[in-house]
Amino acid sequence: KDRPDVRKNQCTFRVLESWYKEKPKLVGTPLVVIIPDFESFNPIILRDFILVL
Repeated sequence: KDRPDVRKNQCTFRVLESWYKEKPKLVGTPLVVIIPDFESFNPIILRDFILVL
């Protein structure tokens, strides 16, 4: 089983970063994040996301 059990309310940028870094073959490759319904996304969270990039 290669999928960790993560609930929706546990999904944070820190969890995503940790998951990405523990996968040696993924480090250095682009990470694509799809944001559905971009226009209705919470502006504060979206701003924080863009700042992380």
